[in-house]
Amino acid sequence: AHCKTVSSEFAQANQLVSAAKKIHVGFAQVDASEDDQGLLSEYSITQFPTLILAIDGLRIRYQGHHLAGVMTGWLIEVVSTFPRRLTTVDELDSWKASNTVGAVAFVTDRKSS
Repeated sequence: AHCKTVSSEFAQANQLVSAAKKIHVGFAQVDASEDDQGLLSEYSITQFPTLILAIDGLRIRYQGHHLAGVMTGWLIEVVSTFPRRLTTVDELDSWKASNTVGAVAFVTDRKSS
């Protein structure tokens, strides 16, 4: 019963995030009773319900209350403060246009020689 309640709150959070138009987050839900342990194992899921935000290769586990407004606030806070990876001049120009103040780190993944 708790998972069904959270499922409803999760759907509401999806609507709230979409309406806020502050961030773009894709929402997905996995029916763990149908999973063959592949995803559960890959994401180290041991209790239900579990909410994980996957962003830029990281997996951030939500630890708060499973209420739509609280989950939405958490998602907006994490996503809007997470460093954005820019790969083109157009992305950089768009990012600069939407931020009055910002810091850009130019880094390389290449090993130093």
